[in-house]
Amino acid sequence: MSNPSDIHQFRTQTPSFILNSNKGMLELSNMQQQGIIVEQLRREALMPRINVSVAVLDLQSFTLCHQKEDYLLMGFSPQTNNPFREKSPCAVL
Repeated sequence: MSNPSDIHQFRTQTPSFILNSNKGMLELSNMQQQGIIVEQLRREALMPRINVSVAVLDLQSFTLCHQKEDYLLMGFSPQTNNPFREKSPCAVL
């Protein structure tokens, strides 16, 4: 359910009382509940998948391309821009 059309399709095919609360599931028979679950599993099974190795390579290339913008990798160039730096101790006179 990655793109907006999949989300729209899910919301239009799923009864609103199921999307809004779990108490709606109590009003359905066990067979109806299982049918809804099976339909959801079928929709999820049809979603396109990629291998983990491909996803890892994508993440690595993204990180390498954006490493100059990443404060966790590069740190803050002037320390004054660091919102997490240690504050000067408070002195009470």
